[in-house]
Amino acid sequence: MHHPAPPSPRHGRSRTLRLALVVTAAALLAAACGAPAGRPSPSPTAPPTRSPAVTKPATAAATPQSTDLLAGITVTPADLTAAVDSDNALTVGLLQQLESSSSDGNFVDSAYSLATVLSMLELGAAGDTQTQMAAVLDSQGVSAAQQAAAWKQLDASLAATATADGISLDTANGIWLDSGLAANKTFLDTLVSDFSAPSSQVDFQGDPQGAANTINQWASSATKGMIPSVVSADQLQAMEMVLAGAVYFNVDWQTQFDPGATGPGSFYPDSSNPDDQLTVPMMNGSGWTLPYYNRDGVAAVELPYVGGHYAADIVMPWEQSMSAFVGGLTPSALAVILQDLSPTQNVDLSMPRFDVSSQLSLGQTLETLGMPDAFSTAANFSGIASGAGLQLGFVQQNALIQVNEIGTTAAAVTVAGGEGGGGGGPEPPITVLDIDQPFLFLIRDTTTGAIVFAAQVADPTASS
Repeated sequence: MHHPAPPSPRHGRSRTLRLALVVTAAALLAAACGAPAGRPSPSPTAPPTRSPAVTKPATAAATPQSTDLLAGITVTPADLTAAVDSDNALTVGLLQQLESSSSDGNFVDSAYSLATVLSMLELGAAGDTQTQMAAVLDSQGVSAAQQAAAWKQLDASLAATATADGISLDTANGIWLDSGLAANKTFLDTLVSDFSAPSSQVDFQGDPQGAANTINQWASSATKGMIPSVVSADQLQAMEMVLAGAVYFNVDWQTQFDPGATGPGSFYPDSSNPDDQLTVPMMNGSGWTLPYYNRDGVAAVELPYVGGHYAADIVMPWEQSMSAFVGGLTPSALAVILQDLSPTQNVDLSMPRFDVSSQLSLGQTLETLGMPDAFSTAANFSGIASGAGLQLGFVQQNALIQVNEIGTTAAAVTVAGGEGGGGGGPEPPITVLDIDQPFLFLIRDTTTGAIVFAAQVADPTASS
């Protein structure tokens, strides 16, 4: 590896806080009623501004029947595996799109949260719009209802695993409808019954600030105050509906770092230039048994969280730049790295603390990935509101991840692995891994293999 010098020995254990939060919001406007067909060019760091107010469609009576679109659908193990594969493929797609547009190389996202919101929206899509959304979700040939049912089952599986491990993985969904929109009751009832997404009325055109306050208060509550604001009044003035999903994750390491062993270390943002060097706080652990991978110029290590079913996978290319690595990454190549992690004794690990947040406008990203119609007058969301001419106005994700040695309530965390073998056998060789170049940080459910969050860290000193 390109490490200028091996690290000094590390000792001990500590408490560590892990917080990761995300809010994904998708908003629809009524294109048939005067809203512009085009969408403002999105920025990876700021939400798009919205167009002026539009004339409301005539209010019509909602569909009187109350029907669950997912009723009677059986989710097989193959369906659940397909949802996980879709999640992880979308993770790679987002990494590639965001890496090429990130100004400082730091970002965090949740393809899992985005896919859940898109699967809900797909229930109201039809024609080419639905086909393109299915392609982005890698679920071609599967009905929107079957796709949504699989995501519902994946949600339930991840929640059950978190509960069994005693960790916090909390999700919330919500829908806000303009008072003039005649929404399909079957669609709304399905989201309530299957995704716990209640709907409420707001006045986007008449009181956009009040609508923004309502949605932002919901986001703040759903993320324990970590993301206090996700939308602005300007964004909402032309909207007819906003659908949002939130995820809150809080858990401790199973094997923990000692804050007393943390000290200044070198980090190289440009792996090809050893003179480009930062001094960062490095957390250190020694003598651990960890799943480890080092092949073809890529090093990776997996750190389990308390309970053992969620883990962080740190992936660091050390023979090429992060841009080149991510640009050539495929879902199958990432799967090989994660599947080939091998339990390794006597690992000495050094990695930086970091705190990364992102405000991502994902409209252009989703168009590039294959669903342009949803953002144009060609959109067909007749399953949400027939005749309203709805199209997506924006899709935005706010996310935050913190990795540091803050004290937590997990004072009695079990220490796994430990100090190598016992008895009279030979001491296994020491494996030294310094995470001192740009890396990926993936939070994954090891039971299903689903990646819940993904971050790229190119500068651990950058303020979020």
